[in-house]
Amino acid sequence: MKALALVVIILGIIFLVLLDDTPHCTVPSVHKGQNATLTCFFELNVNSTDERHGFIVHFYGDETKAVLRCTWDSDSSLGCDVKTGYYFNNQASNTIDLIILEARENQTGTYGCQIIGRDPGTGNTCNFTLKADKSLAVRTSYQCMF
Repeated sequence: MKALALVVIILGIIFLVLLDDTPHCTVPSVHKGQNATLTCFFELNVNSTDERHGFIVHFYGDETKAVLRCTWDSDSSLGCDVKTGYYFNNQASNTIDLIILEARENQTGTYGCQIIGRDPGTGNTCNFTLKADKSLAVRTSYQCMF
C-alpha cells in the first residue's frame, strides 16, 4: 500500500512539472493577403473581476515590438494599443484572438504572449509563416518548328 501511495505521489509531481502554465500561442499559416488569427492562451482569466491583468503580444522581428498592448482602465474597461496591420476585438478571457490583417512577409516570424508584470517565460512563442503561393510558379516551354 505504501508503494502505491509513493507511485501516486511521484506521478503527481511529474504531472505538475510537465504542466506548463506559462502563456503560449498558436497561429496557422495562410496565403499572402489573407487574414490569420493568432490565439494567445493564458494560465488565468485576464478579465477576472477579482484581479484584471493586462497583456502584451510581442513580435520578435529585427527588434522586439508590442503589436498589441492592453491594460484595464480605472472604470474597468479594456484599453488597447493595436499596431497597424493587426485587429483586436477587445474580448479577453483566458484566451485572446489577434487578427493579422492581410498577412505580409514583414509580419512573418515569431510572436509571444505575456501577462504584464510577469516573466514571459520560455517556450511561449509561436511562429507565423506564409503558405507558398502556387500561382506564382512560372513555366517556360520552348517549341521548335522546322
